[in-house]
Amino acid sequence: MKFVSIDIQNKYCKGIYLFTNLTSITDAKQVKPSEYYKFELRTRVDGKLAKKVIEVKNKSFVKALEYVASLKDEFREDIKKYGTMRNKKKMEIISSNPNKKTFLELAQEYIEYKSPNWRPSTITNNKNALLVRATSLHYKYIEDITLQDMQSIANKMNVDFKPWTVRGTMSSIRSFMTYHESKISWQKLKKPAVEKIHYNFELKDTRKIIAAMREYSKMVVNGEIYYQHLEIKNVFLFLLNGRRINEVHSLTFSNTTDTTYTITAERSKISKSLVFDLTPELQQALKEQREISNDDKVFHFAQNTIRRHFYSLLKGLGYPRIRIHDIRHMIASTLLQNGTAIADISVMLGHQSVQTTERVYSTTSKKQATRAVKALDILVTPDKDTKVNNKLEKLRILLPEKTDEQLLALLEVL
Repeated sequence: MKFVSIDIQNKYCKGIYLFTNLTSITDAKQVKPSEYYKFELRTRVDGKLAKKVIEVKNKSFVKALEYVASLKDEFREDIKKYGTMRNKKKMEIISSNPNKKTFLELAQEYIEYKSPNWRPSTITNNKNALLVRATSLHYKYIEDITLQDMQSIANKMNVDFKPWTVRGTMSSIRSFMTYHESKISWQKLKKPAVEKIHYNFELKDTRKIIAAMREYSKMVVNGEIYYQHLEIKNVFLFLLNGRRINEVHSLTFSNTTDTTYTITAERSKISKSLVFDLTPELQQALKEQREISNDDKVFHFAQNTIRRHFYSLLKGLGYPRIRIHDIRHMIASTLLQNGTAIADISVMLGHQSVQTTERVYSTTSKKQATRAVKALDILVTPDKDTKVNNKLEKLRILLPEKTDEQLLALLEVL
């Protein structure tokens, strides 16, 4: 069905369209009797086309058409005066109660007031929820917004967004509405169910993906190694150490030392500073980034660019697309399935608590995170080196004060 132009003789129907299965309407008898008709008015003002949908119930088609036609001159005058029907609605609201603030005005004030205490990602999420996705509420008063209004937003988002995005948006709107003492019964809101994803990659698949990420865009020319996308490769190395994409993207040289790097409280999801060891790989990555960076930021590519490279890598390996955040799940699943301590994995991933890993988060030492990283290295190392790495890991536990170089020398003697 679509809006079809009405062209009936002796009827004032220019610019009036009916939502129908018909291809043309030249006679009123073509339209079957109905309790409901949906029309669209169209008019041009100063060269711009304006449209307005009008629904008519409990009238014959001819009476409904005459009613819509009677509104055309008023519609044209409104467009001349206000520019759009939305502007007219906004002006009517303001005129009816000039001292009362609309949803949009309160949302802007709310974001400005809360921003100093929010992380950048929280600010972005609230702007998207309140200023972009809740436009249907912008010119309403808080007390006039109903559960049905909320459900309508959720239903529309279900068409184009994933369940987590819908739930996150509705959560942000709910927090804002509750802040302004809304009386909506939120427990009645129907939100999309989120399917829990269990990552059961076989070890060979994990090895393949990690190897490809570590050597992404590698080229060998006349025996020398080059990387076509060096910065992307270095981003991947940090992601493989359990970091979130926003943590990597916000990393600065001033938050690194020769042996550690810090995710600041402002950028950490748990609002606490997190300190991690720099593996030899990451030390080399930072060295390479210093050579190409002109400021304090370690990485400069946009997050969407990094995602596109990751999707391209998966496609080249023949794997289905997964989120870049799922690298964390892949690593954690692989480590858990192969006996790594849950507490070590929790700290490696920077969790506030370990409800999902069955232990309360501890900030006593970064060594737990380092052990998890080293365990992952062992798991993805080719089979011929597995025995050596197993022995090396045991020696690390027995002789924690020794370096890997000293322990490897000891293995050679033994």
